[in-house]
Amino acid sequence: FASQNAAEALRLQRRLLPYSSPAAATTRSEWNAPDGSYHGTGAAVVGIAVRSDHEGAHESWDDFFSGRFTGRMTLPSPSRSGAAADFIVGHTLARGEVAWNDYYLMRRNGLVFSAANSQAITSLQIGAYDAMLGAADYLIYHLISQGAPLRMIYPSDGAVVVPRPVAILRDTRRAEAARAFVDFYLSDQAQQLVAGQHLLPARADVELSPTR
Repeated sequence: FASQNAAEALRLQRRLLPYSSPAAATTRSEWNAPDGSYHGTGAAVVGIAVRSDHEGAHESWDDFFSGRFTGRMTLPSPSRSGAAADFIVGHTLARGEVAWNDYYLMRRNGLVFSAANSQAITSLQIGAYDAMLGAADYLIYHLISQGAPLRMIYPSDGAVVVPRPVAILRDTRRAEAARAFVDFYLSDQAQQLVAGQHLLPARADVELSPTR
């Protein structure tokens, strides 16, 4: 899954087959379900992407909510982008009722909703916007590795970490093969592939991509 929320929903519905993978001992335990229903394979961090030529040091969400960031801002539609939806959920859980005023201020200060991630990122690249809120960092790092004039901001007051879990369906007819796949996904070989996509690997002993 691209988000832990989907796996957690299926776990609560008892639709997942618990499996305590031996390989999970080397991974970040907080990304795994305690009962083994799913295991985190990697994670993205949802922050803010800006054009590298935009002047000014903006290090907190409040800079963007309050209007201190004077550039044009966009946010992918939370109904089209899982990263944007995770940002909204995470920010609302962290801020409580105050979050609704944050969203109001963003809109008042010119925030425009794009469609999916691809439209928002393309608009950022061509200069239609100066900042993209709710940006999944691995997508931005992929473009940076290709020479795109972008950079990521992780606000000092926090950013949303989105684990990407693997799970086995309870009604599978290939349970043994599924367990073997989970073991492989958490292996050093597969985790290096995860890191190569600029995601945070689940294994702390696997090096991050040079761009990240």
